[in-house]
Amino acid sequence: MIYNIAIDGPAGAGKSTIARRVAKELSFIYVDTGAMYRAMALYLLEKGISGDEKISEACHDADISIRYENGEQQVILNGKNGSKKPESVVGFDYDRYDRRKEALQRKKEEARAIREWIEAIEDGQTRCVFRMFYVDGMTWERIASKTGHRGSPDYPRLYIRDAYLKKMKIK
Repeated sequence: MIYNIAIDGPAGAGKSTIARRVAKELSFIYVDTGAMYRAMALYLLEKGISGDEKISEACHDADISIRYENGEQQVILNGKNGSKKPESVVGFDYDRYDRRKEALQRKKEEARAIREWIEAIEDGQTRCVFRMFYVDGMTWERIASKTGHRGSPDYPRLYIRDAYLKKMKIK
């Protein structure tokens, strides 16, 4: 009798770990279909193929098989071993990731420079107003309330921040 056992679940749930253990315990052959799907997805991405008809046609042209080396499954797609690439390679845009990482680093550096500039302001109330607005992201109404100007929400902006910027000749 032939048995097939399928284990389904969300990404990262441990499906492969459980499947390997069950296969070993029962002396079954372990087949990582996810690796096969990823190999096909990578193949389609590298070929620039999209659209149901084109994908279907490309799938017929693809030769996919599995083999085992040192007890590990290897996915062979058109004669090439597709198993060595990490799972994240399929559909992962490294250029976009690098651009976002660089942008985040620039923003962190700018934020650090702004915090240092604010902390260098000598007047405590002015420093506090700048910190609340530029670091904590408070509204002018909230800042007015916290600084004792509840009835005049424009006061901290006009008479503390703007006055300081004018005094320092900063536009």
